[in-house]
Amino acid sequence: GDEVAAPLVFQCKACRAILGDSFAWVCSLQELKTVTLSAAANNLDILSRLETSQEELDLGSTYNTLQCKCGAAVGRVYKTTARHLDLVRDLFTFKIDCITSYQLGTGAKRSVEDGACGPTPQMLQDTLIKVQQVILVMNEKIAALEKAADAQAEEAKRQKRK
Repeated sequence: GDEVAAPLVFQCKACRAILGDSFAWVCSLQELKTVTLSAAANNLDILSRLETSQEELDLGSTYNTLQCKCGAAVGRVYKTTARHLDLVRDLFTFKIDCITSYQLGTGAKRSVEDGACGPTPQMLQDTLIKVQQVILVMNEKIAALEKAADAQAEEAKRQKRK
């Protein structure tokens, strides 16, 4: 079908420049292997030369070639069409073989355990245990230093008495 679940970004296959997105979605025609949008990015040129299709599926239709800023031909703007292609006339029709698409929201997902939504209670407990262990070790070291300092002070007092 023509339903798009999540927004898509369409890019030039040659240079990856953004050509448009699915917010301007009109239709896709599987027989032509095209995607048609009602709007497109500013980095496209519509060539002024009007051409007539010699291909069977859109035979006799006239169009201007859509060219990416990198020079790659990425689609057509149909000017005259057979009745079954009327819905794509004067719109931006991209050839699927010339573009790539990226569905927004399909990047790597981080789970809650990875901290994407803040620390979990388990993460907080683990951190608390580590902090407690460090405090205990530091307390033992301080106690040992105090004991050594007290012993040195007692030794100094004994030395003075002699």
